[in-house]
Amino acid sequence: MDFKRSEISEKKLNLLISLSRAYYEQELTQQEIADTFFISRSRISRYLHEARNLGIVNINIISFDDYDEEAANTIKKAFPHMKMVRVYNLKNANKAAIINTLGHGSSRYFQSLLDDGMRVGVGAGQHVKSTVSWLQQSKKRIEIVQIVGSTGYVMHNVDYNNLANIAGKTLKAKVYHLNAPAILGKNSPSASEFVANNSMLKEVLDFSNNCDIYLLGIGSVEPDELYVKSGILDETEMQVTKNSGAVGNICGCFYDMSGEPCNTEFEDRRIGIDLKTLNTAAESIAIAAGKDKAAAILGALRGNYINSLFTDSETARIVIEKMN
Repeated sequence: MDFKRSEISEKKLNLLISLSRAYYEQELTQQEIADTFFISRSRISRYLHEARNLGIVNINIISFDDYDEEAANTIKKAFPHMKMVRVYNLKNANKAAIINTLGHGSSRYFQSLLDDGMRVGVGAGQHVKSTVSWLQQSKKRIEIVQIVGSTGYVMHNVDYNNLANIAGKTLKAKVYHLNAPAILGKNSPSASEFVANNSMLKEVLDFSNNCDIYLLGIGSVEPDELYVKSGILDETEMQVTKNSGAVGNICGCFYDMSGEPCNTEFEDRRIGIDLKTLNTAAESIAIAAGKDKAAAILGALRGNYINSLFTDSETARIVIEKMN
């Protein structure tokens, strides 16, 4: 369509933006938009095309196999213990596209490792949720273990019990739950006392520390971190943890930039796997992305808590910068 941008009035420009939001963000049909704005359906189609030509709408096609090999090789060279580093070129992709791409890739890699008799530890978070959602049915006879207590936080379906259940249902696997909070309340007994009084909980916790494969999310120390959102930790506790040098956590185990564990005031109230378990794990797959996760990813690499990483090129670039 040929036209001069200077001939587009502010009124029409605002209309094009409104129509584009209705179609691409609110996912209304062209007929529904036509009925709402009292414009013919054929004109709606022309206006949407015009909005794309003006740059109001910018559509990016995301490929699930567009890799940044240079960044991946840089990380693997710096950390020889890494078995797999997959870095995706996802420039200008939104958060949902990044989460889906990493979830797809990590799920395929994870399933390529499965064999009869394996025990799989499932962590939590949006990225692990995506990985689990991409799983396909398998004939491998395996067990699924929830490796950290629950947050009880159901927004976006990231409650930890739920993720283990979804994985178990898809893979037709027996699921073992850690039926306890991820971190006990301030006035609670220590985790060791709590577990000692519950034999079934102790058994599952033992299982969680003896898995063949781990699917892990990497958490940050920002105020909106899941443990704060869920109310398990308050903002003061998180700030004290951050001030102690913590840059990230895996299953509530906090560590600093060098990968050293941080002695948090709630460590003896935490119910889940130990970081030292991951040091000797055969397969520990981390899925993480975002500039707020870069320091946490680097700490996990230095601490040898992960041996496979799925991330995007922007995050990998920041990780590499922090390595120097």
